[in-house]
Amino acid sequence: MVSIVIVSHSKKLAEGVKELAEQMSQNKVKIAAAGGLDDESSPIGTDAFKIMEAIELVDSEDGILVLMDIGSAVMNAELATEMLPEEIMKRVLLCEAPLVEGAIAAAAQSMVGANLEAVVKEARRGLQGKQSLIGPQEVETELETPILTNGKEISITVPNKLGLHARPAVRLVEITNKFNNEVSVSVNNKPFVSATSISQVGTLGAKKGDILVFKVKGDEFLEFEKALKQFEFDNFGDTKEDVFKKEETKKTLKVSASNDDCIQGISASKGVAIGKAKVFLNTSISVDEEIVENSLDEISKFQKAIKNIISETEAIKEKTLRLHGKENAEIFNFHLLLLNDNEKLKEVEKLITENHFSASYAWFKVFTNLEDMYKNMSDQYLRERASDIVEIRNKVIAEISGSQEMEITLSEPSILVVNEIGPAQTLSLDIDNVLGIISQKGGETSHATILARSLGIPSITGLENRIDGISNGDIIGVDGTNGIIYLEKNHPEKIKALREEKKVEEDLFKESLSKAKLPALSSDGIEFQILANISSPKEAEKAFANGADGIGLYRTEFLYMNREIPPKEDEQYEIYKQVCENMQGLPITIRTLDVGGDKPIPYLGIPEETNPFLGLRGIRYCLKNKVIFKAQLRALYRISADYNIRVMFPMVGMLEEVIEAKEILAEVRKELDAEHIAYSKEMKIGIMVEVPSVIFILPQLAKHLDFLSIGTNDLTQYLLAMDRESTFLSKHYSALHPAVLNALLKIIATANKEQIDVSLCGELASNPKATALLSALGLRKFSVSGPVIPRVKEAIRVMDVSNNNKIFKDIIACNTLNEVEKMIHI
Repeated sequence: MVSIVIVSHSKKLAEGVKELAEQMSQNKVKIAAAGGLDDESSPIGTDAFKIMEAIELVDSEDGILVLMDIGSAVMNAELATEMLPEEIMKRVLLCEAPLVEGAIAAAAQSMVGANLEAVVKEARRGLQGKQSLIGPQEVETELETPILTNGKEISITVPNKLGLHARPAVRLVEITNKFNNEVSVSVNNKPFVSATSISQVGTLGAKKGDILVFKVKGDEFLEFEKALKQFEFDNFGDTKEDVFKKEETKKTLKVSASNDDCIQGISASKGVAIGKAKVFLNTSISVDEEIVENSLDEISKFQKAIKNIISETEAIKEKTLRLHGKENAEIFNFHLLLLNDNEKLKEVEKLITENHFSASYAWFKVFTNLEDMYKNMSDQYLRERASDIVEIRNKVIAEISGSQEMEITLSEPSILVVNEIGPAQTLSLDIDNVLGIISQKGGETSHATILARSLGIPSITGLENRIDGISNGDIIGVDGTNGIIYLEKNHPEKIKALREEKKVEEDLFKESLSKAKLPALSSDGIEFQILANISSPKEAEKAFANGADGIGLYRTEFLYMNREIPPKEDEQYEIYKQVCENMQGLPITIRTLDVGGDKPIPYLGIPEETNPFLGLRGIRYCLKNKVIFKAQLRALYRISADYNIRVMFPMVGMLEEVIEAKEILAEVRKELDAEHIAYSKEMKIGIMVEVPSVIFILPQLAKHLDFLSIGTNDLTQYLLAMDRESTFLSKHYSALHPAVLNALLKIIATANKEQIDVSLCGELASNPKATALLSALGLRKFSVSGPVIPRVKEAIRVMDVSNNNKIFKDIIACNTLNEVEKMIHI
């Protein structure tokens, strides 16, 4: 890509333009600022040597564009160019384009891979965008995306029971954006809308049996048509488990006739809860119209807020995937597409530039209109997506204004009473203190309700104004199964009956937990270790309660997320110590920082890459950032003095990485010795086996390691060359594929031969239906999500390993994924 140098008399101005251009180019273009003088008494001016260094810093074979403000900036830029080596000098072009507008236009053009000539041309046109604002009609024409109303036609029928609800709409937009076409879509003779915009596709309101009509222009028509037909064949991605029978779930609400009556709502999540009510009836966020002078500042503020909320939402999605599975994590795809919806982003920016609205008000106005559209949909499921829109709207407003969203905090176990709650808020709750959830707005298919069911929290929704009689501190009973709320002051006998029912539930749960703490012994006497995957001290505490034999994977990257700087050594030490104490002496495997790929953290400075999954991630990042790496290793070594921990390196692909990492470990030990700080000299070192190259060098690696942990999620992705998030490939992406099973067999057999400990910590380990198969592969250590520990242990207790070994011969002989799944009844 063509790189850019910004030259200004003011250092602050140069840095500001650089930041703006970087945002416009999504940080993909190399940009350097050379502004001001290093003289506190006279900082305004330009320095030829500083300009020369900036050019060398961003040197690119594709060319370097230098943009300058006035006067000596031009002369010093010319002088700097003359001082450069000849091979760099011939790539430099000094441009007379306006500094701010030229930089923005040039960065945007460079980002798409244009050559130097095209980038310069676009920079010189930089003022045209501003000039066009003088004529409102021209701005409207420029900013609005034309809707395609002719072209080749494709029709598909909506097959799934819930129609084009949030998840299928997200998948449809993802499919459309994968192909180089212009695409619009319509249903039931409605006006065509852009098929690349989630806000427009989501409001089509297409039901089962409706026909979606697409108008397509582009080179990849046939590929797109094939993808759409597959999407239709796959029931729009809805499995049988996703589909609600509306006629069975729909309930008639009974309005209370008097204060003595119970309160009837919609059963959202089954179960019984009795406790104090904690009422959080937040007022609806409203932003008053505000006119601002500097629209450019507002757009910058808006874009920064969007970027931050996208990063936060991706972190929430990752946590949900890890703790609650792929289907729950997909809820946040809808949020991410809303945040990346170019149609809506353009609409907001148009209001800022043309009407001079503040960023907060422009965003509020656009998303309030979108909320109203969803609320007025005829389909109940689509109406319930309005709560997601409200949550995203409020998050961005809070980010722009620097204010805090209303936090729902519970200091003691309580039943939460709210007027509305979003899925991200649901996940942020302290689950230990949430006995139940009662909400005025919502339905049985709202995303927050789906998550409440997944978390096992009794929940009732759809109460509208029927919770006005509930006050803070009231003792209430929630019958989640029947959707009924009882106030103790009105129904003491019913509360007593619910307490008895609750006690039966708790006794059964305690029995299950006590059984989970027993060893996992197969019926033929073979013992297994069932460890837990965790990301926090709280999860360690729950894993211990669920009967974990230790921690097989502690993901430390979550310590680094949602903050501005990396955690200090002492902070890490205290957190690791808490995890160890919560596990009460059981062994703990701690994975070092695993970032990059699907886990970007902005302040760590991970570069934009064409394919981040094959780039600077895991151990590769740590080896290039020794200061961050050593701070973590020091904390881990200090913990090893008092607790039974092991350290594991992620994304290892070659022996050289292990050797270099161990050299850094030796440096850390030397530092600690010099400081007379205690640590265990016996702390064990291992790696994640997730890069296929490792399979072929295991004997060499074994000489340097104490253990291996197989990460089937990434190993499957890399072995099959399939993005595990891909809608197209989800049917074929599976750790049960014969290629993956043969790889697992080789890894486990080699580990046993080399007498090195081996465990498996991917999603496959958490699937009780795969437990017998993994035992036949020779695996004796499983690392699973905390809640499934009792189920996996129970699966082991009822199986006969010798019998599994006989069946395994038939499974390993399978040629296709379908054959394997039939063999193990998945």
